[in-house]
Amino acid sequence: MLNKEKRVLIVNAKMEDIRNLFRFEAIEVITREEEIEPTWLKNKTPLMVSSCVNEERIRKYPILTVDINVDNFNPDLFIEFCHKNQIESGEYLTREKFKTSKESCFLCKIANYRGMRTLADYNQNVEEINDMIIYESENFYIKIEYGCLKRGMVMICPKFHVLSVANIPDKHMEEYMQVMRDIEYLLKGIYGEAPVIFFEHGSASNGIATHKSSVVHAHTHVAWGVPFEKKYLDMVCLKPARDIRDFKDRKYMSYQEGTDGQLLVVADSQVYIQRQYPRQVIGDMLGIEPERTNWRDEPFMENMVETFEDFYQFFIKNKTRLPKRILQATQGFIEGYEKRRNMHPRIEVKQTKTQL
Repeated sequence: MLNKEKRVLIVNAKMEDIRNLFRFEAIEVITREEEIEPTWLKNKTPLMVSSCVNEERIRKYPILTVDINVDNFNPDLFIEFCHKNQIESGEYLTREKFKTSKESCFLCKIANYRGMRTLADYNQNVEEINDMIIYESENFYIKIEYGCLKRGMVMICPKFHVLSVANIPDKHMEEYMQVMRDIEYLLKGIYGEAPVIFFEHGSASNGIATHKSSVVHAHTHVAWGVPFEKKYLDMVCLKPARDIRDFKDRKYMSYQEGTDGQLLVVADSQVYIQRQYPRQVIGDMLGIEPERTNWRDEPFMENMVETFEDFYQFFIKNKTRLPKRILQATQGFIEGYEKRRNMHPRIEVKQTKTQL
């Protein structure tokens, strides 16, 4: 959930106990009042033990007192307490690391049509329709966003295995940028002249993550009509950047409004970025309950089905006007989807827990 409430958490406990217990991504244990506002600027909630608090000086800050049992501390109950008070605690850090680059990569399997002969065959027969490929160039493809919060949410994926856009080889970057321009052109053609945004959580090049289910293959999320307000950009300290490749050795989040817009990046390990943060922002803008923005829990099947149909109808109606490059890139989708559509006039999306 988004950190909408700025509070100072106060607990009655010893500092050594607190430092051992409070290993949460979005909670920072501090000892001085001067650290409160800098902690908020990192999208974290400051926590202080009562012995460090000067009551007279801290009165100007909103305070929330936390009662804990040091001898029987339950991280899940603390997370529940935070969420009830509109505070994001982040996940409890076990200090375990996962080598995600060794995991089986389903995005690579999609790139290889899951062993099928052609893209049209794949789109006609792939079991989960959310894995259909809408567009493909030589080295990239575009698929639907699982957990499609609104119509027109898709992803750009490299066909080759790489952990972030920042690590795409230089020889493929112009092609990647052309794919960005093409999907922007298509989304505006389908839905109208509103901003198209691009965002990515880039994994570190070593593939080490603190979450077992972290992304293992680069994918850029694309959405139409939901440009982020400044407050959302500031919340996670997104700053202008020159070139995404400058961050190839670091974990980062990027955001860009339009293919000609300013690239914004945050790569500061001290800044807390909620898991699926952009999805939470879009959900907040659309009035979707926070618990429904997690794609693992809510696929938004109707939006997925309608998005496929939106693309298909646009391609059919504009055959003679689309650039030759886009016609070629989408032919496998048109042919495969059309056959699938004729077999199943009302396509139903199978609920799966595809890892993304």
